[in-house]
Amino acid sequence: MKVRLHGFALDAGCDRISITDLLDQLEAESGPILKFGGQERILLVKNEGQYALGLFVSFKDFKKFCSARRTVGKGVRLKAQDLDPDESLVDFNYFVIHRKTGRGIYQHYHQACRFSRFGAFLSERYRDLLTRRRDVAIKEAGPGAPKKTEREIRKNYKGILDYSVIVRPEKVDDLLDEMLLYRQFQYDMTTFTNQERGTFRSVGPFVKKKRVLLTFDPKLQNPKKVKEGMLDIIDANGVEKGWIKGRDSSNRRVTVRLDENVDVLSEHEYDQVAEEIDVDVLDHDDKPIWDFVKSPMIKRIVQVIGQHPGLFEKPEKK
Repeated sequence: MKVRLHGFALDAGCDRISITDLLDQLEAESGPILKFGGQERILLVKNEGQYALGLFVSFKDFKKFCSARRTVGKGVRLKAQDLDPDESLVDFNYFVIHRKTGRGIYQHYHQACRFSRFGAFLSERYRDLLTRRRDVAIKEAGPGAPKKTEREIRKNYKGILDYSVIVRPEKVDDLLDEMLLYRQFQYDMTTFTNQERGTFRSVGPFVKKKRVLLTFDPKLQNPKKVKEGMLDIIDANGVEKGWIKGRDSSNRRVTVRLDENVDVLSEHEYDQVAEEIDVDVLDHDDKPIWDFVKSPMIKRIVQVIGQHPGLFEKPEKK
């Protein structure tokens, strides 16, 4: 089984709460076992220099696992085994986020927490932080403040955390299957079509990039045909950059970013990565232990980020 490193991007939707604010809060709240998406989880975030180093642990809710023994001359025997009462099977996802740009790398393998679920988790934390900051601002304004002041505060503290995985355009097919409804498709082109050359003849020589935004009507939408149409556009026009936004089966926002310069950034064998894991993460009071920041996988991810400065260290121009 392969362990793969994927690029992703976080964008703060409210000017009052930055990505840095969120990462600082995540470090402060690291440690206690919490419930999300029907599973117990542990989130650890440690801010060091320009990066936030993280580990996301997901507990499985069963205590038995099945193995097969192959014996020469006897065949194959299946056997279920029990974990010790104080043991649990878990999945793990390491990640590193550039504190300034919000871009990072997420480590994933089959059956581990997908980035879309992890992004939804971060989005909830962002909303909680925004709500707390808004309520503090309203309280500080005082009970005698005009209603207009409270309305202005509420207006200033609106916004969501946008999260998206970054893929090469030709690899987008499978990710689009996560969406049941497509909202928007934006893509960049460096050339005009034959039909457009006449219209833009006077400015054509000066155009560096053309940006196209398609917004789909949810009431008239046929998701299968919309997906096929977007893939045709990507293939026919050689699209190198863009994004697709939609909703998944749980009505959560899903964004996929297209970037010709990124693919699976690194790939490793699961057994090798798992063998490296032998680390304390919480103490007896459920307080975080930061030993994971020294793990080989964290070091690999930081190294890969350093190899792609244009992708991770420069804020994306919109």
